[in-house]
Amino acid sequence: MTTTKTTPYLVSNRAYRIILTEIIERLTTENVTPECFYATITFLTGYMKTGETDNDSLCTLPADGYRIFMLFRDLIDKSIRRSRSARAAAARRKEKRATPSPENDTNEDKPFRPDQWPPQSAGKPGPMVRELNEIFFGNNPRPAW
Repeated sequence: MTTTKTTPYLVSNRAYRIILTEIIERLTTENVTPECFYATITFLTGYMKTGETDNDSLCTLPADGYRIFMLFRDLIDKSIRRSRSARAAAARRKEKRATPSPENDTNEDKPFRPDQWPPQSAGKPGPMVRELNEIFFGNNPRPAW
């Protein structure tokens, strides 16, 4: 049994942790109220789940939370696009692995079996040996040793 790794967010787990850490750091350095902190974190996690904003929740967001959302919106949108393309590429790789590939790298139906090739005799060398003989000895016969 294999467990599929799924996340409820449109961004990757790593991007989610990085973005949320940056947002929390920004909220704590600006000393926002706990209500603003909670509303901003809730809104931004919802935005990372759906990728959309609705007017009602955006209007109820405090001014500091709205400003922070606008600061991080581009980063979140880029992360969503990057994650979508990475997931699509992973799905293509998985689909490619699932399709049967040819038995050998020659793309022929015959299996690759070098042990069934005819043996080379000393009187008739193979093409590689003939080519090396021609390179080293030219058209002259091979010297007797």
